[in-house]
Amino acid sequence: MHGANYRRGNGQPYTRKEFIKGKPQIKIAKFSGGQMGDYDYCVQLLVNEKIQVTHMAATAGADRLQEGMRRAFGKAVSLAARLKAGQIVMEMFVKKEHLDAAKKALKSACVKLSGTPTIKVIPLKKS
Repeated sequence: MHGANYRRGNGQPYTRKEFIKGKPQIKIAKFSGGQMGDYDYCVQLLVNEKIQVTHMAATAGADRLQEGMRRAFGKAVSLAARLKAGQIVMEMFVKKEHLDAAKKALKSACVKLSGTPTIKVIPLKKS
């Protein structure tokens, strides 16, 4: 599969809106946790350019998407979240002793995203 399927987000996601009865279920989850504690730092993962994050199937045959009957209406193959430049993808609230582990975890998460994400550390307490 070439990267052209989800490279640009031009126009409407569907071309035949009269057949759509409702939107598909959300498969890209947004989690928030750990915001209630007494933490020292907020570590954020930001994207530097516009990208799309998909929940693409990683099973056999997923690399051979076809466009047979090009404008035929069928099931949605996948959903994508469109991210703007500078948007936060993930954030962690950590104590001072866990700052290095949080940076390491977000650095390993950068591998899964296209482009070049940035890790930003924001101190929550004045020292």
